[in-house]
Amino acid sequence: MRMRRAFSAVALSAAMAATFLAGSSGSASAASSDCKSGWVCLWDYPGYDGAAWSAASGPGYYTVGSKVRGKVSSVWNNTSRTVYLWSECDNSIVLGPGAAVRDLSDYNCGGTVYNTWNNRVDSLDIV
Repeated sequence: MRMRRAFSAVALSAAMAATFLAGSSGSASAASSDCKSGWVCLWDYPGYDGAAWSAASGPGYYTVGSKVRGKVSSVWNNTSRTVYLWSECDNSIVLGPGAAVRDLSDYNCGGTVYNTWNNRVDSLDIV
């Protein structure tokens, strides 16, 4: 069983609100090039498309806010650190520095082939 460091809901809300990049999809969506160096960026569609959020820029454990939870389909670790993605899945996804996942549905969450990581990221740990 993994142990999680918790931080207050106030800090979580402030962190997610302060790091929100874009809120629309389609032609106004953010691209992977919009992910600033030193940040972990999350998108709500595969291929780094749709709405995007910068999740965190420093080491620590971060839970994903309610506006992002259940929507993450692609991720880019644009930091020099290792990032662990967590969910209710049986495993975690580990992203080394500069690593990205174009489509989280390519990663099995445990169980059947249809049980994937798509739309399941609920926290991340930057170490």
